[in-house]
Amino acid sequence: MSTVQEQDLQRQERFEDELIMDLERDYLLQNYARYPLVLDRGRGCYVFDPSGKRYLDFITGIGVNALGYSHPRLTKVIREQAGLLLPRCLNASRLP
Repeated sequence: MSTVQEQDLQRQERFEDELIMDLERDYLLQNYARYPLVLDRGRGCYVFDPSGKRYLDFITGIGVNALGYSHPRLTKVIREQAGLLLPRCLNASRLP
């Protein structure tokens, strides 16, 4: 890929990232500062931005589990459960 093509691709990626961050600012509650980072996927303890840059995810959230990303067994049981029933509120119903 030529240098001009690489620069065009980088500009396009920056534009898409900025668009995503603008949408987030417009539609999500801004109750805490967000990192200027767009994440595309995760694997194990790492997350990746759309360009493929890898980051070690050592940050947890409020009321979440640090289970990592894309674990095959966890993905399998989530898919199975989604095919049966997605609970709307876990404290209002019981699953077998």
